[in-house]
Parts: sequence; structure tokens; C-alpha cells
Amino acid sequence: MTAPTVSFVVPGEPLGKMRPRFRRAGAHVSTYTPAKTRDYEASIAAAADVAATNQGYEHPERGWYEMEVLVYRTHERKGSDVDNVGKAVADSLNGVLWRDDSELRQVTVRLAGWGEAPRVEVTVRAYPYVKRVRAKGKVAA
Repeated sequence: MTAPTVSFVVPGEPLGKMRPRFRRAGAHVSTYTPAKTRDYEASIAAAADVAATNQGYEHPERGWYEMEVLVYRTHERKGSDVDNVGKAVADSLNGVLWRDDSELRQVTVRLAGWGEAPRVEVTVRAYPYVKRVRAKGKVAA
């Protein structure tokens, strides 16, 4: 059985997941995600949603996933750490390609090139959970 796969490209300079910010209102402190991160994650989710629809991808009800992220930058040393780019991608795909990024079992993120069109290329493979039945009729997890 071939794992359901979806691939897509997010054009533009890659952006890593930024740290949460804190805001004080009197005695109350709240946290929020910076707008730049929210906007970038929304563009990733939109690209994934279009690709999933066009490629006929449906995530399994239960299963696990592997994700490969290739990062292309304008300059070799410009931008966020690649692991933070991977985190932004994983978080943005919650509810789009999987329920939660805790279902990821393998993640590969690497700087694949620079000096060309900046972008992020993402490939996700889904492996549905399959119940195995033992010879004596007992179900194995």
C-alpha cells in the first residue's frame, strides 16, 4: 500500500516560528503569536489546503505522519534557523493535513539551497493506523 502523499511549495523567503510575545493589561498578562508568524503560517496552511484538494489527499482518521521540508533562501546565512522553519510548517498544518503535529513520527528539515528563488518545499506522507489480527482472533495493537 502506498502512503497518501501531498507536496506543495510556499513561495517567498522562509520564516521560522517566532517566540510568543507577552502583553500586560493591569495585573493580567497574556501571550500572543507575532503577526508575522501568524501570517506566514496562514500562507502555509492555504498552500497545503489547495494542494491537498488538487492532489486528492485525505488524512486518515488515525495514523502517523512523516514530513520533509526543504528550505531555499536568497542568501546562505540570511533568515531563521531551519528547525524553526520546520516548526512553523508543522504548526500551520494542524487541522489541515493532520489533527495535531504530535502525530508526526519523522521530520526532516534541511537547507537545500540559496541564491535562487526563496521558497519552502513540503512533502507529507500519511500512514494510516491498521489493526492487526492475530491467528487466534485476538486483536493486536
